[in-house]
Amino acid sequence: MRGKLNLPGGHLDQGESLIGCAKRELREETGLHLDLSGLLDVYMQGTGIHFVFVAEAPVTDATPGGDILSCEWLSPEESLALPEVDILRPKKLRAIVTDFLADRTTPST
Repeated sequence: MRGKLNLPGGHLDQGESLIGCAKRELREETGLHLDLSGLLDVYMQGTGIHFVFVAEAPVTDATPGGDILSCEWLSPEESLALPEVDILRPKKLRAIVTDFLADRTTPST
């Protein structure tokens, strides 16, 4: 939905790896070229399966691409404090942020 906060993401292309997809979607939606440091977890919502990866961003000059209205940097605490009406999928985002704060990331090899 237009104007709602969401994490970068998208659909896996045929023959594409999960890591390749995550890096491509991040690049397409934010202009950032980042290495992923691990898999946070796999989240189910409806019929969708969402693989959430973690990366460190040494730069913060994200540029919205395609149909993205803007890129914003929020701390985990700031994202948890947002009203649900401002978030595309509030239950999923809050679960992701809570898991991140609990340091549940599986390091990449």
